[in-house]
Amino acid sequence: METYKLAITSGDSVGEELTAQLFKLFQALEQRYPVRFELFPFVSCTPAVQECGTALREADLVEALGCRAVILGNIGATAGPEREKSPVYALSSLRSAFQVCTNIRPAYVSPVFESLSPLKSSITRRGIDILVVRDLMGGMIAGQKREAAGAQGLEASDLEYYNEQIVAHSAHFAFTAAQQRRKKVTSVDKANVLASSRLWRQKVSQLHAQYPGVRLENDFVDHAAMELLTAPDSFDVLLTSNVFGDILADEVAQITGAPWMFGSAELAQDGRGVYTPNQLHHPRGEQLAGKGQVCPYGIVNTAALLLRYSCGRPDLAEAVERAVEGALQERLFTAEALPDGAVCVSTEELGSRIAANIKEEKNNV
Repeated sequence: METYKLAITSGDSVGEELTAQLFKLFQALEQRYPVRFELFPFVSCTPAVQECGTALREADLVEALGCRAVILGNIGATAGPEREKSPVYALSSLRSAFQVCTNIRPAYVSPVFESLSPLKSSITRRGIDILVVRDLMGGMIAGQKREAAGAQGLEASDLEYYNEQIVAHSAHFAFTAAQQRRKKVTSVDKANVLASSRLWRQKVSQLHAQYPGVRLENDFVDHAAMELLTAPDSFDVLLTSNVFGDILADEVAQITGAPWMFGSAELAQDGRGVYTPNQLHHPRGEQLAGKGQVCPYGIVNTAALLLRYSCGRPDLAEAVERAVEGALQERLFTAEALPDGAVCVSTEELGSRIAANIKEEKNNV
C-alpha cells in the first residue's frame, strides 16, 4: 500500500470551509484504493498571526517540507504591519522552501457552466480547454531589484533575467503535457523588443525539435491576449514567462466565468509542490466566509493536480475528476455562482457529494 504524506493549511476566511472538503476526499480515496494519506494540518496566515505572532511558524514549515506537497486554501486581503505578519508571507515562505519553478493552471468551459462566461456563446461553444504553463524562476518577479535616489529623484528597476536552463525546464513540461492533450504549444514572448524574449523564443524553438509530434506556435504576448478573447479555442498549452504568465493565467481563468472552478500547481524540479485554488486570494472570501456558500470545485481540482503531479498517481487524479464531473452533471453549485439551470447546495453538501461519487464508483468497477 502506497502512503503519501501531505500538508494542508486553510489560510484565511473561506480557506477553512474549502480544505474541510479535502479530508472527505482523501478518506473516500482510501476507501476505494489501496492507498493511505498521512495528512499534516497546520495553521497559517491570519489565524497563525493571532495564535503565535507570525503567518507561518518555522516548525510548521519544516514539517511541511517533509511532505510530498502542501495545499493552501486561501489568503486574506489584510496585509500585516510587518512582513512576517502578512498572510502572503506564508505563501512566499512555502514557495521559497519548496523551490518551486513551474506553475500549472488549467481552465476549461463546460456546457454546464458556459452561461457564466463573459464571452459570447458563439465563442465558448467552440470549446475552451487551456493549460497555462508559467515559469516561476526567471523574469522581473524573481529578478534582481533596485530602489534608490537618483538625479531625477527616486528610481527603481527590476531585472528581467533568463538563461537557457530556466527556459528549458518549463518548456519541457509544456511539450510533454501537450503530448497528452491536443499536441499544440503556444509560446508567448515579446521577442520583437526584449532580449530576454529572444532567448526565450530561441530556446523553446530549439527544444521543439525533441517533440516532433507537437506543433509549436510562437506568439507575441499582446496578440495572444487578444486572441484569448476572440479565439480561445485556438490554444491548447500556453507556455509563458513569469510576468506574462502572471497576467495571462488570470485572463484565461476569467474568460471561463468560473475562476473558482480550477486549481493551481507550483512544482519544484523534484516533483514536490505548493498547491492552491486558481484564485488564491478569493475575491469574495471575507464576504462568503462561514456561510456555506463558497464553491469547493476549485480546491477539489487542486487535489487532482496534486495527485497527478506530486504523487504520480494519474489514476487517483482521474477518479477525482470523474467525481467532479458527476457532480457537474447533476448541476450542483453553491450560492457563490449559479449558472443557468443550477441546483443550489451548500459547500458541505457539494463536498460530500463529490466524495460520495468516489465511494460509489467502487461498486461499479
